[in-house]
Amino acid sequence: MNAAWIEQTEAFLKQKLDYVAKRISRLGELMELPMGTQAAATLWRERVGFYLAFFEKLSAQLSASVQIAGSRNCGQRN
Repeated sequence: MNAAWIEQTEAFLKQKLDYVAKRISRLGELMELPMGTQAAATLWRERVGFYLAFFEKLSAQLSASVQIAGSRNCGQRN
């Protein structure tokens, strides 16, 4: 593989990881918003929890991809 392509891919993945980290942080804040009723709070936390789980899994997947791209870059010669 081309080393420049690998570096570009790794940078792209890290950019996506930063975005996902911001989303996870914001969802954590949203999880704590007060609701008017217990039912609303339950529904809200359930829905936000769904998105939080999604972004946590996406973060793990992107992290693994960064490691794979990095390991491929270690053996490259120009």
